[in-house]
Amino acid sequence: MAPGRVEGRGATEVSAATLRAFPLAFRIVDRSVCGARRAKSLPHRSSQEVLLIHVIASINLHPGTRDRFLREFAQLEPDVHAEAGCIEYGAAVDLECSARGQVPVRPDVVTVVEKWSSVEALAAHAMAPHMQAYRVRVKDFVIGVSLQVLTPAGGAPGQPGPGSK
Repeated sequence: MAPGRVEGRGATEVSAATLRAFPLAFRIVDRSVCGARRAKSLPHRSSQEVLLIHVIASINLHPGTRDRFLREFAQLEPDVHAEAGCIEYGAAVDLECSARGQVPVRPDVVTVVEKWSSVEALAAHAMAPHMQAYRVRVKDFVIGVSLQVLTPAGGAPGQPGPGSK
């Protein structure tokens, strides 16, 4: 897949050069790519409907840089958690276990799990000044980023999802 090209339903591959040039390639992500559905708000949110957006970002790092990357990420997290529309934002690393289907541990990959209230909140996050500063700080650690922008398959809580009768 060509760097920065959108393929499939919301999947995006971003090279390190593209990551530096564009804020996580969110300039190419829009409603038509995401195909997101409306869902009722979470109990701790207002009574308005929100557009739930999930993001799984797999960040491939140069060997031996994961700990330094994670220190920078930990400094970023409070700023992101304070952003309007941020429901969840955190880093995870592969766990070695015997779970069936588990891929081999990737010591140079960090997975960021995110949940946003809307596509607009996600786009604002990508452009936030603290995100731009963070990208500069981690650019020498990052080889590339693979994004998956998703929406819940079941629709609103308690409502039938696609294909339900």
